[in-house]
Amino acid sequence: RAGIVDPQQAEALRRIARKDGRAAAAVRRRAIALREALHGLVAAMMANAAPPPEVLDVLDTELRHLHAAQHLTVVDGRLESAIIPARARELDAVLHPVVDSARVILGDQGTRRIRMCAAPDCRTLFLDTTKNGSRRYCSVSGCGNVTRIRRFRARQATASA
Repeated sequence: RAGIVDPQQAEALRRIARKDGRAAAAVRRRAIALREALHGLVAAMMANAAPPPEVLDVLDTELRHLHAAQHLTVVDGRLESAIIPARARELDAVLHPVVDSARVILGDQGTRRIRMCAAPDCRTLFLDTTKNGSRRYCSVSGCGNVTRIRRFRARQATASA
């Protein structure tokens, strides 16, 4: 749904997951651990604190998986790395772009454009790609809308009282 893999690859991965539920569950656990590790890393970086060693261990392990799935190629006169097609049909292929994006974003920009959702009951981190860096919610139609509705209802209740 997030567009990490194309629809053909997504369907191939679904078939593999249905056949091998144990492997699918293991990749799901890795995905959850990766999500939590990235959240811990970014939170520590935003607070100018050292991230816990276990966070870096999870990310280091996932980077090793990513590097094992890549090979070098030349495209338009530039050296690039690409996922090996045979590995792209393995269940953990969905984790590779996430790890690579995190490495690139946190390495190039640090946490300058990373925000935590301003909704009181949401702890989602997101990349603020707005021109002036003013985005406050992980989703305008989700958390942003819910927060605006709560404020509106609170104003209405105050006005009625």
